[in-house]
Amino acid sequence: MKTFVDIDKDHGIDIHDSSGVLLVGLPGSGKTVFMTYLLLKLMCLGALVFIIDNKRSDLSGWKNYLHFGQKRVAETPNQVCAILKNLTQIMNKRYETHNNIYGGDFVDYGLPPIVVAIDEYSSVILEAQGMKDGKISLQKKIEGYLKQLVLKGRQMGVFTILGSQRLNYQTIDLNVSSEFSYRVAMGNLDPVSMKLAFPGCSTDELPLINSNLINGQKNYSGLIYSDRYNTPVPQTFQMPDMTDVIHEIPSIARDLDHNIFEKGFAESYLHF
Repeated sequence: MKTFVDIDKDHGIDIHDSSGVLLVGLPGSGKTVFMTYLLLKLMCLGALVFIIDNKRSDLSGWKNYLHFGQKRVAETPNQVCAILKNLTQIMNKRYETHNNIYGGDFVDYGLPPIVVAIDEYSSVILEAQGMKDGKISLQKKIEGYLKQLVLKGRQMGVFTILGSQRLNYQTIDLNVSSEFSYRVAMGNLDPVSMKLAFPGCSTDELPLINSNLINGQKNYSGLIYSDRYNTPVPQTFQMPDMTDVIHEIPSIARDLDHNIFEKGFAESYLHF
């Protein structure tokens, strides 16, 4: 099973034994472009994707491209809670039914990876504030399900991409943020966000990002860190140019998802 996604010639993301990507970037920095690229590449590996976009922007439109898109793309806090609850149940069921290989993981069991992409987590939490599901705060439910997915998901192939414009200690629990295997900052961020994105580094050590145009096109670049890179300092990277395919993304996503469903496993995961 292939589990590796290339970012540029020097950097990539391996979802094997990985909890996910913490992705931070201000508007216009390329955060959503990076997330879209990563989703398409993961679908090429056979991953079943779920999307949370309460801004109702580009990624929310994927509900029109994906099989059972209304169940796989969330725009409201209640929909977010339903998707995260379902993914938590899927993850726990995998643990219950795949335990005959000591130390085995989703690759050993031949389980397809499952990816949940959250385009703007701070906005999700803000919208959920004050709402309740029964007697329980909807915000607390969302935070609880996310915590389980990030802390337990890597062994059973549940990979989380969590995007946010800025990070602070109220946005995301430090115990959760520290679990992400990969950390990406698009463009140059404020010191607090940088410190939370890269807690092992002094902000004085971080390279500056070149945001100038290249050949008249927007230069989407940033910093990426993983303990697999054998260096404590985040590395600069250059996003692949998607200019020529940006308008083809709906059809690409639709075709990739169709191929995944043709393999026959995916419908069993949409039981909620």
